[in-house]
Amino acid sequence: MAGRGRALPARLWQSLLERVDADGLDPWDRTFEVVRRELVTEIVGVADPECPVAPELLRPIA
Repeated sequence: MAGRGRALPARLWQSLLERVDADGLDPWDRTFEVVRRELVTEIVGVADPECPVAPELLRPIA
């Protein structure tokens, strides 16, 4: 289920995944779990991302 304001554009989602993978933790040691879309049969929520892509959010940190 994706609540209102939770669906991200593809570029922001990819940037977020890259940061998650950069933390150096194994998937089972993280406090959350990323589930591949191929494993999901239904998503309840809005049809499209609700927020525009903000370029400043895509810049690398440090």
